[in-house]
Parts: sequence; structure tokens; C-alpha cells
Amino acid sequence: MDVRALAYGSVLDVPVVTDDFDMTELAEPFGIEIWGLLDLLEIMYKTKQIKKSDIKSLVAYLEYIKDLPYPSFNKRIQKAFKIKF
Repeated sequence: MDVRALAYGSVLDVPVVTDDFDMTELAEPFGIEIWGLLDLLEIMYKTKQIKKSDIKSLVAYLEYIKDLPYPSFNKRIQKAFKIKF
């Protein structure tokens, strides 16, 4: 599935959203633009597609299922959006 997402990103010339290191490494030589989850959330927040409460809910869910993208994700979210958990 990872390679398929990268293929779509390449063919459609759109960014692929992932925090997976291997996918990011694979995308680089092909010039596929990669956004992390934090990048996507920042864009969605700036364009008023989501609210801080939505971000808090998402992070709470990711914590619950033990699927945070990386260990410092909570701190980076708190800093980017000035919210506390």
C-alpha cells in the first residue's frame, strides 16, 4: 500500500502525507513531495477546515491506539497550535 500511495503522489503530482521514515526515504529520489501529519494539520487549521478541538481529539485517539507518528509529536502539536493536553 505504501508504494501505491507514492505512485499516486508521483503520477498526480500531489503530496503524500506520511510520517513513515522508509516511505519518505523512498519518495526522495523520485521527487515525490512528502508532508507529515503535522504539516497537514497546520494547513487544515489555517484554512479553517479543522478546529483546535478536532486536533485534540485526533491526538487523543492516536494516543489511545498507541499510534503517534513519533515520540515528540505531542510537544510539536502543543507548540504549533498552542494547546495543552
